[in-house]
Amino acid sequence: MEDFPVHGLLPKRETQIESFLRKYPEYNGDGVLIAIFDSGIDPGAPGLERTPKGERKIVDIIDCSGSGDVDTSTVVKVDAEDNTITGITGRKLTVPSSWNNPSGDFYVGCKRLYSLFPTTPRRRVKKEFKEDEWDPAQQLALSKASANLLEEETKQGSTTKTEDQKLQLDDLKSTVECLKKFNEKYDDCGPVYDCVVFHNGEEWKACVDTTQTGKLENCQLMSSFHVNGEFGRFSDKDMVNYGLTVLDDGKRLSIVTNSSSHGTHVASISSAYFEDKPELNGVAPGAKIISMQIGDNRVDGMETGTALIRALKCAVDRKVDVINLSYGESSKWANSGRVIEMMNKIVAEHNIIFMSSAGNNGPALSTVGAPGGTSEFVIGVGAYVSPDMMAAEYSMPEKLPGNQYTWSSTGPSVDGALGVCITAPGGAITSVPNWTLSKSQLMNGTSMSSPNATGGVAVLLSALNKEGIPHSPRSIRRALENTASKIDGLSNLVQGYGLLQVEKAFEFMKEWVAADKCANHIFYQIRTMEGKRGLYLREYKDHNIPEKQTVIITPKFHKNTDNNLKIEFNLNLSLVATQSWVICPAHLNLQNKERGLVIEVRKAGLTQGVHYAEVHAFDTENINMGPVFRIPVTVVIPENINRLLPTTTEFDLGKLSYRPGQRLRKFFFVPHGATWAELVLSSDEKETDFRYIVHAVQLMADTAFIAYEFDKFLTVKANGTDNKMIFKVKGGSTMELCISRYWNLPGDSTLEGKLSFHGLKPDCGRIHMDGNQNYCRLNVTNEMSMEQISPKATLTHHVIPVAPKENVIRPLGEQDLLPDNEQIYSLEMTYNFNMAKAGEIIPMAPQFHDLLYENKYESQLWMLYDSNKYLIRSGDAFPIKYNYTCKVDKGDHVLRMQIRHSDLPSLEALKDMPIHLQVKLASNISCDVFSSRQDLLNKQKKFKEMTLNKEAFQPVYIAAPAEDKFPKGFKPGHKLIGTVSFSSTADKQSKYPFSMSAPQSKNSAEKKENKPEKSLEEQYANGMDEFFAQWFPKLLDSAMEKDIMERFTGSLTAQEAVLNALDSSKERMKNLKKITEAAQKILADIDSEKLLSYFGAKAHQTDEQIKLKEQMDKEKASYINATYKLGLAISDGLLEARQSEVPTEEAEFSIERLNECYHNLAKFVDSSDAKMQLLSARHGVAHGHYGRALKALLNHIDENGHTKEMASKVIEMVQKLGFAHIEEYLNKWQQVRFPNSYELF
Repeated sequence: MEDFPVHGLLPKRETQIESFLRKYPEYNGDGVLIAIFDSGIDPGAPGLERTPKGERKIVDIIDCSGSGDVDTSTVVKVDAEDNTITGITGRKLTVPSSWNNPSGDFYVGCKRLYSLFPTTPRRRVKKEFKEDEWDPAQQLALSKASANLLEEETKQGSTTKTEDQKLQLDDLKSTVECLKKFNEKYDDCGPVYDCVVFHNGEEWKACVDTTQTGKLENCQLMSSFHVNGEFGRFSDKDMVNYGLTVLDDGKRLSIVTNSSSHGTHVASISSAYFEDKPELNGVAPGAKIISMQIGDNRVDGMETGTALIRALKCAVDRKVDVINLSYGESSKWANSGRVIEMMNKIVAEHNIIFMSSAGNNGPALSTVGAPGGTSEFVIGVGAYVSPDMMAAEYSMPEKLPGNQYTWSSTGPSVDGALGVCITAPGGAITSVPNWTLSKSQLMNGTSMSSPNATGGVAVLLSALNKEGIPHSPRSIRRALENTASKIDGLSNLVQGYGLLQVEKAFEFMKEWVAADKCANHIFYQIRTMEGKRGLYLREYKDHNIPEKQTVIITPKFHKNTDNNLKIEFNLNLSLVATQSWVICPAHLNLQNKERGLVIEVRKAGLTQGVHYAEVHAFDTENINMGPVFRIPVTVVIPENINRLLPTTTEFDLGKLSYRPGQRLRKFFFVPHGATWAELVLSSDEKETDFRYIVHAVQLMADTAFIAYEFDKFLTVKANGTDNKMIFKVKGGSTMELCISRYWNLPGDSTLEGKLSFHGLKPDCGRIHMDGNQNYCRLNVTNEMSMEQISPKATLTHHVIPVAPKENVIRPLGEQDLLPDNEQIYSLEMTYNFNMAKAGEIIPMAPQFHDLLYENKYESQLWMLYDSNKYLIRSGDAFPIKYNYTCKVDKGDHVLRMQIRHSDLPSLEALKDMPIHLQVKLASNISCDVFSSRQDLLNKQKKFKEMTLNKEAFQPVYIAAPAEDKFPKGFKPGHKLIGTVSFSSTADKQSKYPFSMSAPQSKNSAEKKENKPEKSLEEQYANGMDEFFAQWFPKLLDSAMEKDIMERFTGSLTAQEAVLNALDSSKERMKNLKKITEAAQKILADIDSEKLLSYFGAKAHQTDEQIKLKEQMDKEKASYINATYKLGLAISDGLLEARQSEVPTEEAEFSIERLNECYHNLAKFVDSSDAKMQLLSARHGVAHGHYGRALKALLNHIDENGHTKEMASKVIEMVQKLGFAHIEEYLNKWQQVRFPNSYELF
C-alpha cells in the first residue's frame, strides 16, 4: 500500500520550498512579518499558535472594516451600594473586586452577537437554537392551542351561535393562527452583549458580558490582542473566537472576529507551523502574521475602501515585510483610483512587497481583477495545479501533467500589461477556523496561490536578511519573474513568467545585487503615448493604426536614493523581441531620464487568434541576469478581420480537439447591429462525459469585462444532444470565444460548434419616455439575417431621488491618519424618506455605482435604518452585483451615508449629492406596444410577432401606461425604470434599459376647474373652524376652555378638534368621561345609516354631488374617528376599573357600549384598517380574548411597521396567553429592534 502523498496537501515541492528548507532550515521565514489582508484570522486555528522558536505566531488581529466596532463613549460610575454599573442594555453589571480602575470611569457599549458572526456559524447556531429551544416549546403550545380550539368547536357544534360564542371561537382560532405566524416568521436575532472598557493605570482593559447576566466575574477580561495575544470564545456552541482592541482612548471597542473561513486558510498556507507534523506546515512556518480584516460583515464579507486604506496604513505602521491580498474585483480601468494609488505608494515609498490573487474569472483573456492583475506595483499570482495536488487534494486515480486551473484569470490587463506576474500552487488542504467544526479544509483559487507565493517570498526574505543581502520590492519582483519556471504549453498571458522558484530567486539575488548597486533602488516605468503599460491591439480600430508605436521608458528611483547614485546611473541595453513580428531597435542607452523607443508591430501575416510577444531589455554587462524590463505586446486577429465591413453572421467552428485543461480561443469581430449570439456545441464522444468552460468576453472602454461576459460550466454528455447557449453581445467590437476543457479529467476529446450572430437593435441604447407625452417611438433595425420581432416593454421599479437633509464633514481619528500625517475626512449625509407601504428597495449612489479600487474617492458606505434606529441593511459599491435589496416596512426611514477622502474640496463637492431609491413595484407595469402610430392612436391591434428581414427596420410605439397604474407618490423628478426586449427567442439577451419620467402635475387652476366655488359664508365658517382647531388644544384645562367651547363648538370640525385634543392630552385617563361625551356628541349629529346608503350608491359629478361628496367624506371621517376614540376610551375605562377592582357605575364604560363601537366601526372600515386593528385589540383584551388581541396587534405591525409601544403590547398579550418561549424571543428582539443610537460607520 502506498504512503499518503501528504506533500500534496499544502504543495511546496513545486516552488522549490521543500528542497530549499531542507538545505537552509533556518531560512524558514524567521524574522519576516506577513500582513494578511483578508476576512480575518481565527487565533485558535491549528498551526497558528506558535513559531518554531516558540514565539507568538499572530502578532495582532485588527478589524480594519469597522464592522466589529462598539460605541463605548458612554461613561458610567460604579454604584457603591451594590458595586454595579448599568450597561447600555439596561442590565446591572457587577464589577469584580479584582478589577483595578483608578479613575472610576467605565466606558460602556453593546453589540449584537450575530453581527460579529460569519454566515456559516450564524446559520448553524440559529438552526440549533431553533431545534433545541424554540421548536419543543412551540410544538407544545400549538398542540395545546389546537386542542382547545377543537374542544370548543365540538362543544359549540353546528347550532346557531351567540355573539359571545362566535367571539370565543374566533379567539381560539386567532391564538392558533398567531402561533403559526410566529413560527413562520421566526428569526432568532441572537443576544445583545454589554461591553465594558476601562483603564487600569497601565493599559486599557475590556470585557464582553457573554453570560448576559451581568456577572462579569464569569467573563473574560482582556487586553488589546497585540499586548499579549489574549482571545476569547463567545461559547462552545458557536466556537467563534474573538480578540479585542481598544481605540480612541476607550471610546471605541473593536471586537475582532472574521467574516469567513477564507482568511484563516490563506494565513495557514503562508505560514502555519505544526511542530509534530512538519509535512502540514505552511510555506514559511517561521514567519509571523498580522491579520488585517478587510472583509466587512455588514456587506456580506466584501472588502471596502475604508478597510483597505486602514490596512495599508497599518502595514506601514507595523513595519510589515510582505502583504498578501486574496481579494479583488473586476474594474473599469487599470492602475488608477484612490486605493490603487495608495497600494502603489506603499510599495514604491515604504518598501513593502505586495502580493495578490490574479482572479478566478478565466479562462478568457483580460479577465484579471483589481488589484492583482491591474496594478503596477502589485505582484499578481495565477493558480497552478500539480500532479501531486491532483493525487492528495482531489483523489484523482490518474495524475495528469501540471496545468493552470482552468478558471485562473488571464492577462493582459486592459492597458496592455501582462496582468499575471507569476504562478503558484492554487489549492491546499489546511487549517480553518474553529467555528467550521473542522481542523482543515480544501480550498482552491488564486486566493490560495497568492499566499503560497507570499510564503515563498517570506522564505526568500528570511534568507536574504540572514545573509545580509539588501533587497527591495523592485529587486524581489525582478528576481521572481526572471527565475520563474515556464509551464509547457501555456502562454505568458496565462501563467505570467511561470511557476515560482524560490531557490533560483535566492541565487539570482545573491549574484545580481552584488553586481548591480542600483538593483534595489530603481523601477522602470513603461508607457505608450496613450499612457498605457503595454501594446494591446484587439479591436478593429487598432488594426488601422500605424505599425510603429513609441514607448517611453522612465527610470523611477526610490525617494530616499542617494543623488550620486542617480547621477552615476547609466545602462547600455540590448533590446531583443521574442517574436519575429515585433521589430525593435538593437540598443538603448538609458540614464536617469525618460527615453522613447519605436516598436514596430507587423500584423500582416499573423494568423487568426491571439499573439503575444515582448521586447526584452538586457544590461550588456549582466546579460545572464535576464531582462531589466519588458515591454508586452498583445495582438488579437479576429476570424473575420479581413472584411472591411463584416457581414458574415454565421461561423462553423469546425472540429475542436482537446486534451485536459486545454484552452482554445477564437476571436470574432461582432458585426454592427448584432445584439446577441447563439452558440451550439455537440460531441460525438461515445462513452465519456466531458466538462468544459464556455467563456465569451468583449472589452468596452471604461467598462469592466463582466459587462459583456458570458461564462458557463458545461458538461457535454456522451451521445448527447446539442448544447445551445444564447448570450448578449455588442456590435462593432471584438469578441473572444474561449472554450476550455476542464483540467481534471484524463483523455482527449472533441467538440463541434456553430456560432451565429443576431440582432434587433433600437436606434438608442437607453430608451426613455417623456412622461408628458403619451408614447415614445423607436426604430428597430435588423442588420443580421431574418429575425422575429416581438417587443415587450415592462416597468419594474420606481426611482425616487432623495436629497440629504443633513451633512457634516469631520476629521477621522488616529486609525485613519495616513503615513506622512495625511488626514482622512468623512462626509456623513443623512437622508430621510417615507414608505407609503412595505416593499423592497435598492439604495443607489449613481456617482459611485460599481466603483471600488478604481474610485477617485477612498470609500462609500450607506446604512439604512427604520424610524427606531434599527439597522436594516448596509451597502457599498456593488448594489446590483451583490444584491443590496432591502425589505422595508411602511413608515419613516433614515439612510446615513459616509464618503471618505483626504481632499476636503472633493468632499465639499458632494455635500448635496442625492441618492436614488429603486423601489420595486408591487406588480410590474406592462406598456402596450404598437407597430404603427395609427394603431397607437386607435388603441387597437397591439404589436404581434412579425418577421423582420435583413437590412429592414420596424417602427415600435410604446404607449404610456394609464395614470391609475402609476405607483403612489409618483411625481415630477421621479421616474419608472424597466426594460424593453425585442425577441421572444432571446428575451433576456435582447433587453435594453427603459425609463419613463413622471409627468408634470396639473396646475391648481385645472384641479379646481370642476370644483364648485365656496360662498363667502362657507369660507368664513371654515376659517373659524381652523382657528378653533388650532387654539383649543392650547386652551385645554385652562380658564379660557369653557369660553372657547361656548363660542365655537357648533360645527363638526370644532367638535372633532375637541375630541382629538382630549384624546391626546397628558391627562387622557382622567378625561375618559369627557372623551366619551365628545365622541357621542359627534355621533349624535351624524346619520350613520344615511352614510352607509350614500357610499353604497354610485356617485355623480354634478356641482351638487361634488359638494355633497365633500360633506359626506368629512362626516364619514369624523364618524370613524369618533367611533374609534369612543371605543378606546370605553375600553380604557373598563380596564382601569378592573385593575382597581372597583366596579364602574358609568354607563359609558360598559362592555355593551364597547361591542357597539366595535361593530359600528366594522361597518365603515375593513379589518386591515389601522383603527380597526387597534380597536379590535382593545375589544379582545376587554373580553379576555388575548388571542384576538394578539392577532390584531400583529396585523397592525405587519401593515404599519414596528414601534416600541406596539411591541410592548404584543409582549403583554403573549404573557397573558402564557407563551413564555415567545415572550423570551420577543424580549431579545426588543433590545435589537429599538437601539438607543445609530451604529458607527
